[in-house]
Amino acid sequence: MGLILTVMAEELGLRRAEAHTRLENLASQRVLRANGFRPWGVAHSHISLDGAWHDEVFWQRLLDEAPPS
Repeated sequence: MGLILTVMAEELGLRRAEAHTRLENLASQRVLRANGFRPWGVAHSHISLDGAWHDEVFWQRLLDEAPPS
């Protein structure tokens, strides 16, 4: 994840990274938090999987912010 964020910021010149996780996917949320992402909203019934609609958490990280220590 750190390498991806570095490439996004330094080589591609992007300012912001965004990710979505299903509400119950705590493992992915831990990875995002450890890499400086912050949750910024929940989209209800955002994705349909296996015949059911699921909520998702939206995450973002501004790439010009210092990474977590």
